[in-house]
Amino acid sequence: MSPEGVIRSGPVLVSGSVGDEQAETIELRYQDGDVDRQTLVWVSSPIGAGFFLFDVPEEHWGKGRQFERLVLRDAEGRELHSEALTSPRPPAIDAKTGAPSEALQEQAQKLITIRTHTGVEAALWTAPAPNGRTCQWLRLGASGFGGGCSARDIHRPLLAFLQSQGGGVVLLSGGPVRPDVAEIEVRFENGEVAVVPVAKGMWLYEIKPEHFSRGHRPELLIARDADGRELARRRQETKAYGAYPCEKPVPIPDGYGERACP
Repeated sequence: MSPEGVIRSGPVLVSGSVGDEQAETIELRYQDGDVDRQTLVWVSSPIGAGFFLFDVPEEHWGKGRQFERLVLRDAEGRELHSEALTSPRPPAIDAKTGAPSEALQEQAQKLITIRTHTGVEAALWTAPAPNGRTCQWLRLGASGFGGGCSARDIHRPLLAFLQSQGGGVVLLSGGPVRPDVAEIEVRFENGEVAVVPVAKGMWLYEIKPEHFSRGHRPELLIARDADGRELARRRQETKAYGAYPCEKPVPIPDGYGERACP
């Protein structure tokens, strides 16, 4: 999506699952009043969830016509739940450096660097912005991996992170986190553990190729203080399609022909 709020390219998919056994259908409502409806696809125990996937048509990519709400209904058409949706607009980015355009780049600091398994350097940068705000951005070689600027005096969480993928590399990055967070423990499905230090509230870690396949992926992240005490933990999704590189994409279940890495 452009900073002006226009979706530039697709496919644009809205997908998810629900656990309310009374649910029968789900609606995707658009800003211009249009509505798409579909019947949930239920998977029996032990999963016990109803799944949906909307392929948003190009006519609903423009401003004033995009999706804005999901509505869940029972078999009689009664509303069970309604949830607003937003399409986040990326900040304006300096095309040369990958930094948010409002960052004061003459004061930029490269906080963390790692050499990825491809030989390309990944780097986490930070710089102040006007009015006391702070900007962070991630780069992989010459390419920007995204970033943004936090509000001044924002409440810092104990554990916050993003997963980024590109060029065969998968990165976990996080922050700014609370000052008492000293390290992030990454636990994998196969029992392995990695410990990632926090530098000035930020952290960066590469998920290596041996952890791309299901059964080997990160499943739990734990924030710890300098004495090793647990401060917070967060589960990580391990079965999402398209989250990791692969040699052969497969059809997404009920994905209307879409393919992605399992």
